[in-house]
Amino acid sequence: MARLVVTGGMGFIGSCFVRRRLATGKDEVVVVDKLTYAGNPNNLKEYKDDGNLTFVQGDVCDRKLMDRVTKSADALVHFAAETHVDRSILEAGDFVRTDVMGTWSVLEACRKNDVKRVCHISTDEVYGEAPGRPSTELDPLMPKSPYAASKAGADRLAFSYFTTYGLPVVISRCANNYGPYQHPEKLIPLFVTNALEDTPLPVYGTGANTRDWVHVDDHCAALDLLLEADAVQGETFNVGASSERSIVQVGEASPSRSRSSSMCRTARATSSGMRSIGRSSGTASGGSRRPRSRSACDRPSTGTGRTSGGGALSGRARSATTTKSSTAADVSPGRGVSESSQHEPECLEGSPRLLGTDTRLSG
Repeated sequence: MARLVVTGGMGFIGSCFVRRRLATGKDEVVVVDKLTYAGNPNNLKEYKDDGNLTFVQGDVCDRKLMDRVTKSADALVHFAAETHVDRSILEAGDFVRTDVMGTWSVLEACRKNDVKRVCHISTDEVYGEAPGRPSTELDPLMPKSPYAASKAGADRLAFSYFTTYGLPVVISRCANNYGPYQHPEKLIPLFVTNALEDTPLPVYGTGANTRDWVHVDDHCAALDLLLEADAVQGETFNVGASSERSIVQVGEASPSRSRSSSMCRTARATSSGMRSIGRSSGTASGGSRRPRSRSACDRPSTGTGRTSGGGALSGRARSATTTKSSTAADVSPGRGVSESSQHEPECLEGSPRLLGTDTRLSG
């Protein structure tokens, strides 16, 4: 039985990954999570009595803690990060601390304890705006917010641990996720809950910008492949679903408690530059940056490309993609991801809870 450490495993994407791994019964999973507002123990409630799950409430920046939890670990998947774009503008230092220094702490612990595979979860936010086409792994990193910059720093730090120390790191950069257990401040759950309450749907700007949407289970299926694939150390993989929609299109697809009242809501300007939409607001205009769609069977090797740190990386897929649905994620170094924001503007409520010690999940 493999011993797998998952940082940020109480969050939206991390908990989905943990549930998938526990469902196989093949892994002993150790979840490390600080339990900020984004971490919720109820995300793993059905496994609270599972003997293969251990929960450690703690901070990835704690070097001693990370040394302890990675001892005898076979692999580590690093989800833990500050991910709130608006918060990063107000408190950039917190993002540097968690995303960069926290990643350093994780990498050092893995190096010290000779962890055999480290999967670092990055984001397509590191590319900045797509240059009139889908971004690929060979594009330069041009982050446009402190959040994206901190993730880019962590991304390249992880790569440097492969080139410098030979740590077997693989990096994923996924597009926008959606699915069960997502925090209601995120775009799709916010639109759904607002629409069900016949509340206007908030949109910044025109809402014409398009994003690729990946179901969280498909994202985690891709991570399963990267965790177990051969000869992918030091490589970076975009993860996308070729399911691009504009913000207005997402809003128009949201359910409505009252179709007639929903249809009466129209776009209207506000002083903040935000507007509200209903189903009658029309489709988005403007250029769509549709990602290329390629299955694992027909993706080519891309050779060597540049990174923001000047190093070289090659993207080669080594195993076939097995995903759950027609919106399954492509794990492909040659395919693109569109201009996107995996992390929509969020509310500022909530505060971190105090750190604790190792505990088993309890009700």
